[in-house]
Amino acid sequence: RDCQVKILRDLVRLFPQGAGMPDGEGRYPLNLAIENCVEWKGLRHLFKAAPYIIGRRDVKTGLTAPLLAASCGAPLSTIYALLRLDPSSVEGGTHGATTP
Repeated sequence: RDCQVKILRDLVRLFPQGAGMPDGEGRYPLNLAIENCVEWKGLRHLFKAAPYIIGRRDVKTGLTAPLLAASCGAPLSTIYALLRLDPSSVEGGTHGATTP
């Protein structure tokens, strides 16, 4: 896990714009990292570089970052950190969401 944190930290330091760029499927690095069980220590680097992503719904799942983290079984500390940063990101709940 420490390796994930170091890699994300270094990638964001070298190319911070990348945190706000979707991949070919329209998915953002924050959501991909959440789905891959990256904990808050790593996610925070992506959030700092692109804080506006937290409230956007993932194109694959229809979930915002906190809801995606909860659905993926992320640690409670990660879900809590995401919710604290943008409580409004859970408004509307899972309307239109699909199972990841």
